[in-house]
Amino acid sequence: MKMTKVAIERSAAKRAKYRYHIELYYLPHQLVFVDQSACDRRTSYRGRAWAFRGYRAARKAFFIRGKRHEMTRTVSYSVLPAISLDRILYVNIVECSFNAESFTAFIDGLLNKMNPIPGPNSVIVMDNCRIHKAEIIREMIEERYIF
Repeated sequence: MKMTKVAIERSAAKRAKYRYHIELYYLPHQLVFVDQSACDRRTSYRGRAWAFRGYRAARKAFFIRGKRHEMTRTVSYSVLPAISLDRILYVNIVECSFNAESFTAFIDGLLNKMNPIPGPNSVIVMDNCRIHKAEIIREMIEERYIF
């Protein structure tokens, strides 16, 4: 059986309370969802596969030549979209992962595409990632009357 990783910070009760708050105070057209995703050459590699009886399961793959530590250094990209009810409002793609500086720049660009509360696209919904909780991010958002 394959094991699934679950974040230590995950709490069903807190998630339910947060969802209730969002549903109670905001309308769907106000919400803009922000979440990061990443990919590299290994993203599509699966540990399991199927094949017809009598055949081996196989897939074509990149074989990177070089020293062992260099083999794990494939180029990776992170994409960070801001998705509203009707479109992608703003997106940024970076090599490697987003950090506090690149995320702050993303939020600055996104805020230029958003409206003050209670207008459409006026509420940012983010997950519990550490860089999302920076005080500068909260100040930038509240300064423009976006929540």
